[in-house]
Amino acid sequence: MMQISIFTDEINPDAPGRALDIAKNWGVGHVEIRSLPNGRFPAVPDNELEDLRAMIDGSGLLVSGVSPGYCKCSWEDPSVENVLSDELPRCCEWARRFGTDIISCFAFDKDGDNTATIPSAIVDLMGKMSSVAERNGCRLVLENEAGCWGGTGIEAAEIIRKVASENFTLCWDPGNSCMAGAECPYPG
Repeated sequence: MMQISIFTDEINPDAPGRALDIAKNWGVGHVEIRSLPNGRFPAVPDNELEDLRAMIDGSGLLVSGVSPGYCKCSWEDPSVENVLSDELPRCCEWARRFGTDIISCFAFDKDGDNTATIPSAIVDLMGKMSSVAERNGCRLVLENEAGCWGGTGIEAAEIIRKVASENFTLCWDPGNSCMAGAECPYPG
């Protein structure tokens, strides 16, 4: 059975409560959390997260996953260490409070590198992130994104196979795959 979910900020980026009402009226049973009025999940004040969690609980909707936007940077960016040590564990804690264990991420900017070979550093970092998520009670899903390693579904699947962790799977976006140049983003 297919689970339909929508990002609250794609319905209404400034009013999460309104977004939840609309999602419920549309018959959507699940929402994903990405951006809140004061920033990206979970890098906002705790009280804003608590308020959103209470609104979701009151709406009867479920949270299918969270999208903190990790790794849309160079794999050499110094911020990656902070993601591994502090941000991802915080994200896992809040994801579980929202009733989900699914956290999406990206596989780092290609920085103009158009070679077909995925650098081993990308695979190593994705493996580390998967381990951190697992230690903190969550699963990591790689979303394919044009401009990042693993831009098409096929490329993202290659990264997932190389990481070889049951805790690291795919959040496949056929639109992103098309933008990344896939010849047949769906269903192939």
